[in-house]
Amino acid sequence: QNYVIRTQVSEVILAASGARTEVAEFAASNGALPGATYTPSTTMSDFVDMLAWNQGTMAIVATSSNAINGSQADGMTITLTAAFDASTQQVTWTCGGNIPAQFRPGSCQGT
Repeated sequence: QNYVIRTQVSEVILAASGARTEVAEFAASNGALPGATYTPSTTMSDFVDMLAWNQGTMAIVATSSNAINGSQADGMTITLTAAFDASTQQVTWTCGGNIPAQFRPGSCQGT
């Protein structure tokens, strides 16, 4: 069952990763991270309930849906937090969230 949940959580991460590309392109073109009105586009799935940009934390927040197999990851989040370096026009990312670490890939074992 853990394998099935990890597979479903990967769709949540994929949705957040698509928005990560949009934010990086925005920052490179505008010299700053997006403002509060930015709304990322994504292809929703049965396992992604919502995708949003949180300007306060400079993070993409992807919320899993209740369709996740088992309650251990239902309605929880993957968070990609951005840090923009104006001198290089590059965005670096930290992955975290409150989906239990056992269901996230190794690249997303942050807080």
